[in-house]
Formats: sequence, C-alpha cells, structure tokens
Amino acid sequence: MKRVALTPTLVLLAALAHGQRVVTAADCTCASDGRAVQSVPLHSDSLASSFLLCITGEVPLHLHRAHTEHVSVLDGEGLMTLGDTVLTVRTGQVLTIPKGTPHAVKRTGTAPLKVLSVQAPQFDGTDRVFLEAPKR
Repeated sequence: MKRVALTPTLVLLAALAHGQRVVTAADCTCASDGRAVQSVPLHSDSLASSFLLCITGEVPLHLHRAHTEHVSVLDGEGLMTLGDTVLTVRTGQVLTIPKGTPHAVKRTGTAPLKVLSVQAPQFDGTDRVFLEAPKR
C-alpha cells in the first residue's frame, strides 16, 4: 500500500478543513486494488467538500452543474481536458474549474496522479453530468 507524503500546505488545508484536526499520511493512502480512481473524503459540510483523489487511470469527461472545483496536484502527471483545452498537469499546479466546465484527466506518468480536490458548495454527486468525449 502506497502512502501520500503530506506537504505543509496539505497539512494546513486539512487542519483548516477539519476544524483543527490534522490529517496524517496514514489517513491518505492509495490502495493497490486496480480501481482507476480512488476518492478519500477529507471533509464535507454545507459550504465545501474536500477529497484526496488517487488516479491510476482516468477520470471521464464530466461537468458539475452547481460546483466550482479547485484541484491542487500533489504528485504525478496527467493530461487534463478543461473546456476546449487539453493541458499537461504536474506536481505543484493548482487549477480552478468553474461550474459548468467540462473536464477530465488521464494519468500519463508511471506513479499515480494524486490531487486534492476542493468543491464548493458541498459535493453530493447529484450535480455531476458525464459527457461523451469529443473525437480527436
């Protein structure tokens, strides 16, 4: 089982999101069970939800009708579709995905792509709409 190395930024965000509860590396693991995407909930309330995502495959094209999503790339590399643009995402980058923006990501490196996803308001999955990927 692989563990996420927590950076000071992630510890700070986790502490703030959890009302001063600090999330440790033991709380943020990526299982080796073959799933393309693993989601570890870190916090959720009526204002926002935060997740650690471990991506070993790809997240299919989708949009959120009611959420803005902020993604911080903690480790790895991938190709992200963001609207009509395809860009390479790497460790250290932060992206804002406005509500209604089609987006997807595919891991391109050898290690899992690990991201912190913060969505506002609270995410319950009901506003996620999967889309057909355009032919390229």
